Amino acid sequence: MKEDYGSFSSPDHAKSDRRKGNSAALTAGLSIADVVGAGVLAMGPAMAELGWALGSIVLLLLLCMNIHITILLWRAYMQYPEAASITELASAAFAQAPPAQLRAIEKATFVIQTCWIFLALGLYTLTAGKGLGMVFYDLQLCLPWWTLIGCCILLPLNLSVRSLGDYSSPIWINCATTMATCLIPIVWLASQGVENTRSTAAEFSPVASDLSASTFVSSLCTFGFAFSGQFIIVEIISEMENPEEFPKAYAYWSGPFQALIFLFVGLGVYYFRGSHAADMVLEELPFTGLERIAAACLVVHMSVAFVIKSVIFCQHSVACFRRNGLISDATDFRRPWYLTVLAVVSLAWLVAQLVPFFEDLVNLMGAVLVPLGCFMLPILFYLRVLVDKGFKLNAVGVAELVIIGLELLLSAVILVYGTYATSQNILKNWSSYGPPFACHCEDIWDTCQCSASRIESCPATNLAS
Repeated sequence: MKEDYGSFSSPDHAKSDRRKGNSAALTAGLSIADVVGAGVLAMGPAMAELGWALGSIVLLLLLCMNIHITILLWRAYMQYPEAASITELASAAFAQAPPAQLRAIEKATFVIQTCWIFLALGLYTLTAGKGLGMVFYDLQLCLPWWTLIGCCILLPLNLSVRSLGDYSSPIWINCATTMATCLIPIVWLASQGVENTRSTAAEFSPVASDLSASTFVSSLCTFGFAFSGQFIIVEIISEMENPEEFPKAYAYWSGPFQALIFLFVGLGVYYFRGSHAADMVLEELPFTGLERIAAACLVVHMSVAFVIKSVIFCQHSVACFRRNGLISDATDFRRPWYLTVLAVVSLAWLVAQLVPFFEDLVNLMGAVLVPLGCFMLPILFYLRVLVDKGFKLNAVGVAELVIIGLELLLSAVILVYGTYATSQNILKNWSSYGPPFACHCEDIWDTCQCSASRIESCPATNLAS
């Protein structure tokens, strides 16, 4: 009997109803809101690990690789447009494969997507909590409380949105707040002048002098995490009015925006701060009204990104409950939806307390889940479709097959070496992170005890140190 790993879509609507008529522009906005999330905040240190020239080249190459793999996923989807989730697409693409292979790919896709969404929700919760702490930096409340308050703020919005098509207005607000979150710190740094923001001890060079295999792969993990959108891209395509327009939405509109915002943040922070770039771009600001504004924009940005992924996860959960008989067809959809959303938000808060280290969590997700879920699985789906269609689908050429092979090779390197290097770094710094549920006031209180590197008057510290 075929195992059912669920669908990240609502069971209450037919395919025609799932398509809410999202335009190409709204689809581009959804992909931007999903992709340009927490990863953009860590572009400064990632660029500093490589240098401005090498970092820019690597970032653009990874973006091109990400766009190409996303288009491969779209090509596979267009052969099975009835699929409303990446798990359903996995089932359709491997339908003619041996049963054991089919079950393995279904289970792997489901588990990887579920783990990714939950860790991402925890990361967004953690970041939103830090943002609230920065808004009220003179109110000395610990991070677990700020993340809890953040969850209470986004809960009503999360309860009211049941499909991505219901979410058009906040998408454009998200794009605006994303720009503001990144622009405000860099504009402030520019107003101070590089002579005041970058110390003489900080390096700014085309290629970092201390570049190593470990730091190179660490930057790859950060960049890979920043571009990861394939986990819910099938859900986004399935709600388009004309899925044929997806390449225009993603490659022509979303892609250039991603390139501009990531390069702007990465190069901007690296130029003004050099190798002393902070883990999160907002930490470059002093404790003033500007930080309150930028942090408030961050909270809005993280809330929108949270709801996008949470809606997908909650749709899946309710669908699984119905299939397993835990919810009858006669049950009002609102009650299980509200309970599921409440449970997901609560668990996201719990994850945020268990892993309260921002940069290393980004790198760990980029090392383990991105190569598997964003790169390897979509390529496997496409190659399987090619096999079933006799290698004639889309007239794929030798050059593209070579590119696909190189993408698989790079994904394997990031997965193996990136996981090892990131795990070693987490173990080395474990004692400095503090235990779960600790206060974690670092860089959110305006005190020397918690934010010495951000306050000029603290002993032996200054802005450019």
